[in-house]
Amino acid sequence: MADLAGTARPGSTSPTDPTREWVPARVLATRRETARATTFRLDLGRPSGHRAGQHVKVRVTPPGGSPTSRSYSIASAPDGGSVIELTVERLDGGVVSGHLHDRVHPGATVSVRGPKGTFTWGGTTPALLVGGGSGLVPLMAMLRLARRTGQSGLVRLVASARAPGDLFYRDELVGPEVSVIHTRAAGSLVRQAGRLTVDDLAPLFLPGATAFVCGSKGFAGAARDLLLGLGVPAERIRVEAFGPTATAEVAPAPGTPATVLG
Repeated sequence: MADLAGTARPGSTSPTDPTREWVPARVLATRRETARATTFRLDLGRPSGHRAGQHVKVRVTPPGGSPTSRSYSIASAPDGGSVIELTVERLDGGVVSGHLHDRVHPGATVSVRGPKGTFTWGGTTPALLVGGGSGLVPLMAMLRLARRTGQSGLVRLVASARAPGDLFYRDELVGPEVSVIHTRAAGSLVRQAGRLTVDDLAPLFLPGATAFVCGSKGFAGAARDLLLGLGVPAERIRVEAFGPTATAEVAPAPGTPATVLG
């Protein structure tokens, strides 16, 4: 996911809560997702304890620089183990994303703290997942959880990318629960390139579902407005926005829970 200057969130933590401590995480493997995005497979050395949709902070020390941290969503489904996957998109001028892409390889160690966040799905209720660009990362954890537990029928995922080459997890985004749209270059004959529309979302909203929207400030706000226009209750729309600095924010509609990473 894009560099996020993650902020602390209130919660039931204590001074001995391991999620508040920096732990050394060993890089087990890396996998290129797109020309600008790489997945890092990390072993925390302890159970991750994460819920689908949460994020961790990653801290690195660039050569000649100071320790710097950013928040990245967890892409892997919860499984009770110590290994997690983070997909990091390189940002122009991104201190942490650039360091991870250029200098962090299998066998290296980075500092990790977390998991954190309330933008979560428990895997037992209907969910519509709407992701734009690297906003797909936390939603992928939800989709993977649904598939791992045999609950694929509970989720529908809409993944938006500029072009086929910009789509994360291409090999996994197949199946009746997944719809892919491209905004600038068409990837199929089924749908022309263009922004997300009501027609993309209307057939996919399951009765009683909660919508989870994640992407840039502009994408998240537009998707939220489309869902409200479809009559989705505001309390059933969860929004998480991201940005390259601490200024990203989505103003929720009244009653709309919004998790803002900034």
